[in-house]
Order: sequence, then C-alpha cells, then structure tokens
Amino acid sequence: MATPQIINIALLDADIPIPSVLSVRGLYSNIFRELLEAALIRLAKANLINSSPPPKVHFSAYDIVRGEYPSDPSSLSGIVISGAAGSAYDTDPWISTLHSWLRHVHANHPHVKLFGSCFGHQVICSALVPPPSSPAAGPAVVTKNPAGWELGIHAITLSPAFLRAFPVDVLALPSAPAFADRRDAKLKLQLVHSDHVNLPTGLPADDNDDAVFASIGWTPRCAVQGVYDGDRVLTLQGHFEFDRFVNTETVKVFGAKWEEGALREAIRMIEEGEGGKDDAGWAAEMVMAFFMGLGRERVVLGAGGAMVEGGLLTPPEEVEM
Repeated sequence: MATPQIINIALLDADIPIPSVLSVRGLYSNIFRELLEAALIRLAKANLINSSPPPKVHFSAYDIVRGEYPSDPSSLSGIVISGAAGSAYDTDPWISTLHSWLRHVHANHPHVKLFGSCFGHQVICSALVPPPSSPAAGPAVVTKNPAGWELGIHAITLSPAFLRAFPVDVLALPSAPAFADRRDAKLKLQLVHSDHVNLPTGLPADDNDDAVFASIGWTPRCAVQGVYDGDRVLTLQGHFEFDRFVNTETVKVFGAKWEEGALREAIRMIEEGEGGKDDAGWAAEMVMAFFMGLGRERVVLGAGGAMVEGGLLTPPEEVEM
C-alpha cells in the first residue's frame, strides 16, 4: 500500500487579532487553517488533485512575536506569515529575527514554500529582495506608500506574466469568476495597509520576466499587490483571511484617531467596495495549489526570461477529507 504524502504547513502568527475578532474567530492561524482546508476540499472535488492515497495535511501554529518557530524547518512543506500592525522595516527584535529566519529557510531548505499576507508579504520581500545599492538607485524595498492607506475591497488586476507562470490555470480554479478576456482578470480582496513593496525593476510591467520576483498584479494605488517567483514564493498584499467583519473591526481600531469622514468611508469600502463581494475563496485555492505543487511544469522567472523546467514536486495524492 502506498504511503500518503505528508504536507506540513506552519502558520506563523505575527500579531493577535483585536479582541472583538479574537473572541469570535480565534487567532489568524485559526482563520487561515479553516480557509485553506476548505480550499483543499474544493480542489479535490474539482478533480484537480487526482492520485491516491490521499495526502495528510498538517497545520501547526507559532507565535513568532514571542519567539516561537518550527524546530526543524526541513520537515515543512510550506510557511504562512500573517498580517501585523507593525511594519517590515521596524526595528523590533522579533521582526529582525523573522528576517534572519526567512533568509535561512530560503537559502537552506529549497523545498519549503513561503506565503505571506500583507505584513507577511512585505517582510518576505524585505528579507529576500536585494535592497537598492544606494538611495539614488531607488527606494527601500518596503516603505510608506505615498498614496496613503488602501482600505476595503479593491480589484487587483492580475499580471499576464503571473497568469502564465503559475503552474495551474488560476482562472480555472473552482471559485474563479468568469472573465470574457484573460486580460481583464481581477482578484477582489479586502485591503488594509499603508506600507507597500517597491520592486527594483519598477512595476507594474505585464511582461517583466527579468525580475527574480514579479508582481502578481496591481491596483491604481499600489503597484505590487503580491509577488511570485515561479516556484517557491507567493505573497498577497491583500487579506483573503479578512472578511467584512474582521476588516471592519480592525479598521475601527486602526482608525480610532482618523477624521470621522475618513473612517466612515473606509467602512463603506469594506462593506460595499466592488459590490461588497470579494474573492477570498479563489485566493485560498491559489495558495493551496501553490503549497501542494499542483501543475505539470514550473516557470522560473529569472534573469534572461522565463524558463520552463521539468515537473514540479510529485503531485500530491488527494486531500484528506
């Protein structure tokens, strides 16, 4: 009898939700686990995971602010880094430790895939994207966004380069909306951020295959709404783990000192932006497909253009129901 594949995913809590969210939804790691498990089931029902016996997917949570990390990174298949109130460029010891740990994992455990949301997206880029050689060469990798806060549900225009590079057709995933033209593909997510990532090559660029990290897409206010390297790193500036309730409660705290009109507009965008509907389920399916190595080929976005290599990791056997 074949041995099921074990997929170990570490969920790193970089913050604790505000009390009104924590009491109802638990930690961010709890929310991520529920959404990723549900995405896994949808992928299986859509016959996108097609071998047996079913794999066993294990999730484990760590409070990295308190210094908790997986003891053996080599045993992991993937890592999720949550959002946080802090910034990737803050000098808090736990953030410095996280930078060092990410660099170590990326350099020494090439089979481990990294995903980050909002702060997680920014800290992965801060740790792994080479900084500019001098201030004259460009801004730091993570900075305050001169355009200000981006709040509520916004439509992210997905880069054609990302759509080509991702090893499964993201537009064919179970929860993907229907688009008449692939060039019109947009991912709607809840957003709450005032920092942004600056990639050294300058983005958005639909066909930029020269960067190690390429932007997955953009909004008018933020040019890098996530990054993808063709194999090991996927990030999102938006929060697929935030729904209307979580984002509203969070923004009420973040915006406690804002002008009343600004807070009211932020909550309106959370509740009514893009028709009040987001694509959290679709994003979760992308992340789960990424972790499981679904797809027949991988595209490496590197200097000299995109390279198609042999296969990805052996496709997983199916989900554990």
